[in-house]
Amino acid sequence: MKVLRAGEVTVLKFESFEKEICVEHCFTARSGGCSDGEFESLNMGMYTDDKLENVVENYRRVSRDVFCADVTQCVLSKQVHKTEIAVVSKEDMGNGVTKSQKYEEIDGLVTDEREVVLSTVYADCTPLFFVDPEKKVVGVAHAGWRGTVGKIGSKMVEIMASRYGSDRKDILVGIGPTIGSCCYTVKEDVASQFKKAFLDCSKILEQLGEGQYRLNLWEANKASVMESGVPESNIELDSHCTSCNEELFYSYRRDQGKTGRMAAMIKLK
Repeated sequence: MKVLRAGEVTVLKFESFEKEICVEHCFTARSGGCSDGEFESLNMGMYTDDKLENVVENYRRVSRDVFCADVTQCVLSKQVHKTEIAVVSKEDMGNGVTKSQKYEEIDGLVTDEREVVLSTVYADCTPLFFVDPEKKVVGVAHAGWRGTVGKIGSKMVEIMASRYGSDRKDILVGIGPTIGSCCYTVKEDVASQFKKAFLDCSKILEQLGEGQYRLNLWEANKASVMESGVPESNIELDSHCTSCNEELFYSYRRDQGKTGRMAAMIKLK
């Protein structure tokens, strides 16, 4: 992804998505907002201890500067590291941002309606972006290790195919900044679940010693969407580690839980 400045805020964008005229998208960095303290400055996390008015203002800035939209067009769910996906319409605009929360225990959002800004939030987990430029469908999904093992990426592709008639060969997928295997070690209890979920873990797990592994969430999510029929050539994989790049990103693990959130956002024009 390329890092760029949009008005007041700093965001990242996929080059492959930028070529599609039907979609606008971004992954927010941590600068350009109004939050302070441990949340400085563009905290997009509603369910943090940041002041609500600060987070809403941060959404307002990104909506305005990136999407040419109003903050009332954003839709946010309450994520719980599961694999449930909500189908969103214009009636849902404002949900979780300027209206009360409707979507509890939802980690993915999808729509075929224009001007709805879908948003999911992160502080080490993997953001997954989806666009079908033929059927005009977009989605975002939040994949921590549990969502990755549960293959939320595959589930998003299945919903796009079954509900909207998307051809899997038309779907473009962006896998954004996450905690890299350089900074993410897990024990056998987690590694064993990946070994059960994926036939080939050679790019997903690197054993360090007895019961210790490096986990590559990028490669696991790539494998997940490829299993569902998305061609490898349709997948853009980012390489920014959220833990390594402190100037760009919040990181739950690096900051020991006292930190803000980035947002993966997408809209059909």
